[in-house]
Amino acid sequence: MQVKTSIIILNYCSLNDTENLVAQLLDIKDNVQIIIVDNGSPDDSYNHLMARFGSCSNVYLIRNECNLGYASGNNVGIRYALETLKSPYIAIMNPDVEVAEDYFRNMMGYLEADQKIAAITGIMLDRHSTLHVASIAWKIPSNLDDVFLSSGLLRRMYNPVKYDTFSNISHVNPGIYYVDTIPGSCFVIRSTVLKEVDLLDEETFLYCEERILAKKVKDIGLTNAISINDIFIHKHVEKKHDLKQALQHYYWVSTSRLYYNMKYSNLGKISYICLPLIVLSILLGFTELVFVHPIRWLRSLLKI
Repeated sequence: MQVKTSIIILNYCSLNDTENLVAQLLDIKDNVQIIIVDNGSPDDSYNHLMARFGSCSNVYLIRNECNLGYASGNNVGIRYALETLKSPYIAIMNPDVEVAEDYFRNMMGYLEADQKIAAITGIMLDRHSTLHVASIAWKIPSNLDDVFLSSGLLRRMYNPVKYDTFSNISHVNPGIYYVDTIPGSCFVIRSTVLKEVDLLDEETFLYCEERILAKKVKDIGLTNAISINDIFIHKHVEKKHDLKQALQHYYWVSTSRLYYNMKYSNLGKISYICLPLIVLSILLGFTELVFVHPIRWLRSLLKI
């Protein structure tokens, strides 16, 4: 019997995207199980999804009472896949992702062939089918890296986690490259790995989940990987946040970066130097956001 993969889709006010994705996945002939986790959507998404997919034998719907964030929300689905469905492989997908029919079959094949790989994904393209190299995969941040990453100005000067080239090639699977961190929008991971690393770290609400998982994977002696033979489309549309929303997201990413550095970076004594510098960079990024956001709003208003 073909190995089953449980695909977890975390929905939060993304009803149309989730419906389209599930409909696409149901057309795939592979032996997949679909777990939809509604993350406390206030728009009645759960009832709509239940009405449309509740009768499908391989679709399971779970409702969270509130928005638990990326890690905790996905962990609800992961626990169901591990404890109830006993899935050997688990895929995490954003609702606004599109994959080819053979995508999961290929990913499982790569994992079966190379026991060194913990999690794997394809090459991510945006909704215009454009490739952004820095978003395909990136290095695990260390030491002072978040000093540069926390400020848009400093990051444009130097991106310490960007791969210049992908050179660590697998000798087991042609077209597979070992990398540190892969996008959280679409990947397949071994269930045994998720159990060993104690699932996703629930101390973050949003952002940095990928780097934390990558660090955990590296610590158990495994690696993540990308396949240049496979692609997925991330149809994400950047929302135009007002200043309050932009500050909320900046708060989430900043607290997640600080949490990562305090728990996972193993800074030791140099933390007395690194952490203050990271905080200063966060304050610089905050200043950039406060001043740049109104300028962008004014330019759009005047259509300059």
